[in-house]
Amino acid sequence: MLFFWARIFISPDKKSALLLVNWVEGKEGGKVVISNLEIYSFSGNSFIVTACAQDGAAKLLTGANRPSEEQMSLHLKAVFAESAARPIINEHQKRLAEWEAKGEKVRELTKDNVLPSLSKIFS
Repeated sequence: MLFFWARIFISPDKKSALLLVNWVEGKEGGKVVISNLEIYSFSGNSFIVTACAQDGAAKLLTGANRPSEEQMSLHLKAVFAESAARPIINEHQKRLAEWEAKGEKVRELTKDNVLPSLSKIFS
């Protein structure tokens, strides 16, 4: 059985999109569900991402358009509970504040523009 799903949540300040992704990894008898959290913020034609990934799953974050080291902070661990997600959310908020301090104008996200913003990264 194959299993994959993703849910997108917009942060209360509308500056970040939280993408929760689950998929099954492994062979018969050894399958486990892997949960990743990816947090994106956008400005003009750029973005930053703070993410958790399991093992070599970093390629799933951005497909062919992998971000630069400055754009991405990647943690190689799975997220199964709020206690694991909270440090990643806090880190992204800190990185977002630093990004804005450099003069970046962070785009406000809505349910109408979040999918088009993400699709530019994954396509």
